[in-house]
Amino acid sequence: MADPKYVKIGLPETKVMEECSELIKAICKAERFGWDTHHPEYPPEKTNAVVVCEEIDDVVARCAELKEAIKTRHLFDFEIIRKPPPLLTDDKQAC
Repeated sequence: MADPKYVKIGLPETKVMEECSELIKAICKAERFGWDTHHPEYPPEKTNAVVVCEEIDDVVARCAELKEAIKTRHLFDFEIIRKPPPLLTDDKQAC
């Protein structure tokens, strides 16, 4: 969860990357130590599962901010982003 002092610092892109890294870290800890366990400094009810859910909420919120920033900056035609990529034909390779 973002510290209120830093809410207005950083680009939306950077915030998404940072929150994604926190989510990855929380998932790794849950996988390693158990979803129902908790960090020694946290209360018992704040299990690793709860922490992962909180981090998911943070990622979703930052992604919404980034999506709005993309629309506002007109960096992309948003209709193009929503369209699925064209299927590869036999003469085109993925890599």
